[in-house]
Amino acid sequence: MWGWSPPSSLRLRDSGRHRAGDLVSVSLRNRHVFRGALLMHGMPWAGLLAGTVAGVVMLGGDLGALFGAVAGLSLGVSAGRRLQGRLRVSPELVKADDS
Repeated sequence: MWGWSPPSSLRLRDSGRHRAGDLVSVSLRNRHVFRGALLMHGMPWAGLLAGTVAGVVMLGGDLGALFGAVAGLSLGVSAGRRLQGRLRVSPELVKADDS
């Protein structure tokens, strides 16, 4: 979403217990998942709601709500895209499958 594409490979630091080609599990901390979801979904929703309220207050009626919602959604998406670069995710090697 928003112009992001997953990397074709992932490099992680290892303690030396594994070799290239070993099957391992990779995990993300809960806070990274929560922050990413909040950023990707929360910012546009917050912008939409705040824009709707501001549009009704400033212009009144349904048309004001529509204009405010569109403007707020646009600002929320833009803010999310800008903050996306600050989100640092560090995957971790959590276990190896010995089969």
